[in-house]
Amino acid sequence: MNITELLKQGDPTGNEPPLTPDDLQRMRRLVTTTLPEPLPRLWPRPLVVMATLALALASSVVIGRRLPAPHTTPPGKAVIQPLTQAGSVSQLEFTTPGGTRIIWTFEPDFKL
Repeated sequence: MNITELLKQGDPTGNEPPLTPDDLQRMRRLVTTTLPEPLPRLWPRPLVVMATLALALASSVVIGRRLPAPHTTPPGKAVIQPLTQAGSVSQLEFTTPGGTRIIWTFEPDFKL
């Protein structure tokens, strides 16, 4: 027994007579009249997207103007400054482009 015969045996409507042309037309009319109407295209949606983008741009400009200016020390600039007396302790400060500061302190009398 093949699959086609098994499907025909398992079909609950397999023993019913076929539909008449009038029944088919009535069923088609019923299906086509109960279809939902297509939703109208909503034009405000693109306007809402454009307004949101304009608001985001304007707020970023306002926030950008209120933020402090970035650190303007040139990258790799080294400054040597004495801390207390001349010749006793000196300091080397190194600033990176990201704003990280490295400070070395040199003591002339340092011994291991």
